Amino acid sequence: MKVGYFGNLFLRGENKELIDKVYFLVNDCKTREIKYLVCSGGISNDYHITTSFVDKLGSECKKEGINFSFIIGNTDMYYPMSEANADKESKFNEILLKYQSNEFYLPNHPIFSRNVRICGFETWYDYSLYRGNPRELKDITKKSLFMFKNKDVKYLTNASDYVAGIDDTFDKRHTLQTLSRMSSRLDAYNQRWGQPQYSVVVQYFMPLKAFLKESYLENYFGTFKGSIQYYEVFKKYMVTDCIIGITCRGDYPHKVGNTRFFNSSRIIQEVEYKV
Repeated sequence: MKVGYFGNLFLRGENKELIDKVYFLVNDCKTREIKYLVCSGGISNDYHITTSFVDKLGSECKKEGINFSFIIGNTDMYYPMSEANADKESKFNEILLKYQSNEFYLPNHPIFSRNVRICGFETWYDYSLYRGNPRELKDITKKSLFMFKNKDVKYLTNASDYVAGIDDTFDKRHTLQTLSRMSSRLDAYNQRWGQPQYSVVVQYFMPLKAFLKESYLENYFGTFKGSIQYYEVFKKYMVTDCIIGITCRGDYPHKVGNTRFFNSSRIIQEVEYKV
């Protein structure tokens, strides 16, 4: 069973680039005889563009007998400032519901095949990947260093949201919610159908510090790229493969413990599951 994974397109608009990418991916799947195509997030910086892309790619894949699925990254939750809402968390949930209702959304439509189970999950970050010098919480939650800024602050979170302490931050709460959903779903699948030969998790964010690049800026901004708690779930539920969407270091570990790791990129990475 061959599955193609790709991500991090960061398309800039609903234009020729988007159309060309759709037809390139479909034709590549046909040439390589890939029947399952999975996008691991990072499609654009505007949920309208992301939605347009996945709908068009899904439609074209259907015509060719290709099973298309996708998950999202944080930038896929961004939106035009004309839609800005004082309550950013409500806006976040509004956009998330749109994705969750999409027929191609992998978290709600896992791929089950003989001895292969491919599940998509929403993931986030909880500051557990921070590697820089100790900083006060108020400095970390600004998500900025010198002139550089993580744009989540503009679209998804506010520094002022964190004045009550770290445990009630959006980031911590959302990470815990995603961990709970991941654990409960993997547990339910194992209880009902047993442990498959290949238990595959597709997620955007990183599960360990080992996937982060080494640089002064990355030591700080790597804080917002995942959580070490996801790897604990992998161990508990015997996840054999993890597809990471967000860009990892070039020499990232391809296996940690009993889990293999793949970092999908702008072109299709083919993985074959021998069943």
